[in-house]
Amino acid sequence: MNTIYYDDLIATVKRNIKSISNLTATRIGDYTFDSCSSLTSIDAPNVTSIGSYAFDSCSSLTSIHLPK
Repeated sequence: MNTIYYDDLIATVKRNIKSISNLTATRIGDYTFDSCSSLTSIDAPNVTSIGSYAFDSCSSLTSIHLPK
Protein backbone atom coordinates (compact mmCIF):
# COMPACT_ATOMS: atom_id res chain seq x y z
CA MET A 1 0.00 0.00 0.00
CA ASN A 2 1.32 3.44 -0.94
CA THR A 3 0.32 6.05 1.63
CA ILE A 4 1.11 9.74 1.91
CA TYR A 5 0.90 11.43 5.27
CA TYR A 6 0.09 15.03 6.14
CA ASP A 7 3.57 15.82 7.47
CA ASP A 8 5.20 14.42 4.32
CA LEU A 9 2.87 16.42 2.09
CA ILE A 10 3.49 19.66 3.98
CA ALA A 11 7.26 19.10 3.93
CA THR A 12 7.17 18.54 0.15
CA VAL A 13 5.08 21.66 -0.45
CA LYS A 14 7.31 23.75 1.79
CA ARG A 15 10.44 22.61 -0.04
CA ASN A 16 8.99 23.38 -3.48
CA ILE A 17 7.03 26.62 -3.11
CA LYS A 18 8.74 29.42 -5.05
CA SER A 19 6.61 32.52 -4.49
CA ILE A 20 3.39 33.72 -2.91
CA SER A 21 1.37 36.47 -4.57
CA ASN A 22 -1.31 38.62 -2.98
CA LEU A 23 -1.57 36.75 0.33
CA THR A 24 -4.89 37.88 1.83
CA ALA A 25 -4.14 36.89 5.45
CA THR A 26 -3.59 39.63 8.02
CA ARG A 27 -1.31 37.52 10.23
CA ILE A 28 1.52 35.13 9.43
CA GLY A 29 1.76 32.70 12.33
CA ASP A 30 4.79 31.20 14.06
CA TYR A 31 6.86 28.91 11.79
CA THR A 32 4.40 29.30 8.88
CA PHE A 33 7.06 29.38 6.14
CA ASP A 34 9.82 27.73 8.18
CA SER A 35 12.13 25.69 5.91
CA CYS A 36 10.59 26.93 2.66
CA SER A 37 14.05 26.80 1.14
CA SER A 38 12.91 27.56 -2.43
CA LEU A 39 10.72 30.54 -1.49
CA THR A 40 12.14 33.63 -3.21
CA SER A 41 9.38 36.21 -2.79
CA ILE A 42 6.18 36.93 -0.94
CA ASP A 43 3.58 39.63 -1.55
CA ALA A 44 1.51 40.09 1.61
CA PRO A 45 -0.22 43.48 1.35
CA ASN A 46 -2.65 42.87 4.23
CA VAL A 47 -0.28 41.47 6.86
CA THR A 48 -0.11 43.42 10.10
CA SER A 49 1.60 40.81 12.29
CA ILE A 50 4.33 38.22 11.75
CA GLY A 51 4.97 35.43 14.26
CA SER A 52 8.26 34.09 15.55
CA TYR A 53 10.46 32.21 13.10
CA ALA A 54 7.87 32.67 10.35
CA PHE A 55 10.60 32.74 7.71
CA ASP A 56 13.28 30.68 9.48
CA SER A 57 15.55 28.78 7.07
CA CYS A 58 14.13 30.53 3.99
CA SER A 59 17.59 30.74 2.46
CA SER A 60 16.39 31.87 -0.99
CA LEU A 61 14.02 34.60 0.19
CA THR A 62 15.08 37.91 -1.35
CA SER A 63 11.85 39.93 -1.58
CA ILE A 64 9.01 40.60 0.87
CA HIS A 65 6.26 43.13 0.12
CA LEU A 66 4.30 44.22 3.21
CA PRO A 67 1.96 47.16 3.81
CA LYS A 68 3.50 50.48 4.80
